[in-house]
Amino acid sequence: MEQWLKGLGLEKYLDLFEENEITLDYLPEISDEDLKDIGIKSLPHRKKILKAIADLSENALDEQEKQVIEAYPYLIAYPFREMLNQENHFLRIQLMKDVFLNVLKYLGLLTVEEYIVSDVRSRTINQLFREKLYQPQFGHWNHFIRETILFLEEENHDFLIPELPAAYKNVEIGKKPKRYHIEI
Repeated sequence: MEQWLKGLGLEKYLDLFEENEITLDYLPEISDEDLKDIGIKSLPHRKKILKAIADLSENALDEQEKQVIEAYPYLIAYPFREMLNQENHFLRIQLMKDVFLNVLKYLGLLTVEEYIVSDVRSRTINQLFREKLYQPQFGHWNHFIRETILFLEEENHDFLIPELPAAYKNVEIGKKPKRYHIEI
């Protein structure tokens, strides 16, 4: 709390916050009336504190975002964190694209590992591996993952990562078919 108040230039209110047992966790629930009640009489100071509380709440990460940053591989977690902190909307979209592509690449590499450790081989999968994975395009990696998972399932492969096929199918089932209307 002390550092937060110092950052606002309002460290003189530290004793009031401590006496009233107000911690950083409790701040989002604080109102203007509460600030008056604990003894902060200055309207500009109350407004400054309330604005800082609003900024804190805006920048707070939800549990799922924290989990991604803390538990996911660096190549996913780092651009994800940068995306969340980015103010520029264009750069935020670019970082979102990077996160998605890195997730696809990660799943693609896990799929490659499943294929390599399997006892079966396919010319089609080998060709997809050579043709698709060297280019960082969404469709190429997705195509390789889909075809390899289908092939390994048909061959009754015992997956090292049993969640991989189910997770991929979950994503695929959620897709709506594209319908194009062409007018002449």
